Amino acid sequence: MNTAPCQSISSQTEKWFDDLVSQLRSDQIQLDASVASKEKQSFYKMMMSANQDDIFMFGRQTSSRYFIEHMLVEYLNELNSLNCSPRKLAFHHSNSKILVWAEIEDNDDHTEDQLLIAESKINAKYHCNGFHISSTILENCDSFTIPPHYQPFLTS
Repeated sequence: MNTAPCQSISSQTEKWFDDLVSQLRSDQIQLDASVASKEKQSFYKMMMSANQDDIFMFGRQTSSRYFIEHMLVEYLNELNSLNCSPRKLAFHHSNSKILVWAEIEDNDDHTEDQLLIAESKINAKYHCNGFHISSTILENCDSFTIPPHYQPFLTS
């Protein structure tokens, strides 16, 4: 009987725990010497307080930042791969969604379709995690300005 896979898994597990304990000890030394970053100090203070509300809020904020950042990068990459070039593009985000403000040329159905395809692809991937993109697409003749709470990304 071959036990190599079990030994491999066991050694991987042991290495992972060794690395984790090593990182924790390194962080402890930094905290004890008062040279840890403010973020690291806050993180450990929160963890040691065992305040579940704070811990879960931290997890929520961290996961939101992770998913929103990845969604935005993937959305922009998707627009690039589709050669989609709206006249104006701006974003606003919350903890669970990205709002897109796009202005296209008058009667440019092709760009409008590409914007909607990009939105659909991202939503198909991230909706199961509770995140989504919602687009507002306007034509140049509509003469609207980008709302002040949006961050301009592309303006012609």
